[in-house]
Amino acid sequence: MKKTIHINLAGMAFHIEEDAYAKLEQYLKDVDRALGSDPGKKETLDDIEGRIAELLHPLAGENDRAVNSENVDDVIKVLGSPDDYKLTGEPFEGEEPSARSAAFAPKPVKKRLFRDVHNRILGGVCSGLGAYFNIDPIFFRLFFVLAIFLGPFFWISFLPYLILWIVMPKAYSIEQRMQMYGGEPLMAKSRQPYKSSGANTFFRILGVAFGFLLMLISFVVLTTIAMVIFPFVGLAEYIPGGEWIAGLPFIFFPEIPWFFSSALFMFLAIPFIMIFYLGLHLVFRFKRGGKYIGATGLILWFVSIGVLSIGGGWIAKNFSTHELIQEEFLLDDFNGDTLYVKHTNKGAGKDAVYFKDFYVNKDSDQIRVSARANIYLRKNAPDFLISIERHARGRNKYDAFENASNIDYFWNQNDSVLEISRFFELKENSSFRKQRVNVTIEIPEGMEIDGDRRLNVLR
Repeated sequence: MKKTIHINLAGMAFHIEEDAYAKLEQYLKDVDRALGSDPGKKETLDDIEGRIAELLHPLAGENDRAVNSENVDDVIKVLGSPDDYKLTGEPFEGEEPSARSAAFAPKPVKKRLFRDVHNRILGGVCSGLGAYFNIDPIFFRLFFVLAIFLGPFFWISFLPYLILWIVMPKAYSIEQRMQMYGGEPLMAKSRQPYKSSGANTFFRILGVAFGFLLMLISFVVLTTIAMVIFPFVGLAEYIPGGEWIAGLPFIFFPEIPWFFSSALFMFLAIPFIMIFYLGLHLVFRFKRGGKYIGATGLILWFVSIGVLSIGGGWIAKNFSTHELIQEEFLLDDFNGDTLYVKHTNKGAGKDAVYFKDFYVNKDSDQIRVSARANIYLRKNAPDFLISIERHARGRNKYDAFENASNIDYFWNQNDSVLEISRFFELKENSSFRKQRVNVTIEIPEGMEIDGDRRLNVLR
């Protein structure tokens, strides 16, 4: 580790590496020699030291790091070589002697858009925009924060900020910071990046609170993802209802490969891991390591997408073949001409969790999967019967047939009352393969039916 020296420049304290100090000291000596007998030499040297201090302050202020030789080279590049300060003639009438150092005057610099990493609350986007447009960054921060909380305008605020964070480079070097401010003095009255206003303090407090919120939300989501995808991690028993939620993946793919589960976990979890890391950054304000963590996360996320893409073909194969089992049962004749249909909800409890095509119930530590049956009525049919079609998909015809066979559907006739369930249920340990049930009640001419408000009448 290089040895550092503590120095003062223009009333500001710096830690500077020995070789950098030697280079800076030699530069000031050379400027002193170039100024020769200029009556305003002391004033010029004081101005140069002040300029050096204001150029180095933002860089050295981050993590109180020591000024290195490269920083000094950047300063010299901005201020010019010692020869630029040599006197070229007698002063003009009314001219201050110190004004003879033409090279010390600010040189035109083309403005560029950078992220100000030395005056940031999150990514330095707002402070960079403030420097570029010569506006207090507090106005940009207010705009982004207010837009986030205005519902429909969330994406108008969040997406542009995210895009700017990605495309705007960081202003690390002195030359980049000069370009960011368009060559204006970095420590001028309107450019005091290290003096926090009350509004900036408020935003820092808000950032810490928001960081804690991000950490909490991402932790809960990550725990849930791990519990659902990897039930064997043992988290389910600590979460109310978690023991049956953890079994949901087995409804779809009980034989799912471990590497596919890992890829699915990475795909879902990595964005929330990054959100958790962002929360840590907002709370603890550390400044190093983020790009390596982000790059690693991005690489793993793309790897997971690749594995999932390959696994997608394997998943699609499980739904590639359709099979149908159809049964017809003749109904018993009864006295009278009206059939009373009684609907039941057998197969779907009141606490069932509804997904897109099916319901999931927990019954005595068992997971039951049910779905709504399609019930039809055909009038003026040649026979008095009930027809039940069980549909399912699988990897092949045999697999699809087995999946269709594992469908339970309840119905019962008691004289003139036909009891039918509005739901069918999958047998224990069955996988969901787009099962469906079509039930058709056929009644002969002259027979009436009561309860057809829930029946789809076939023409």
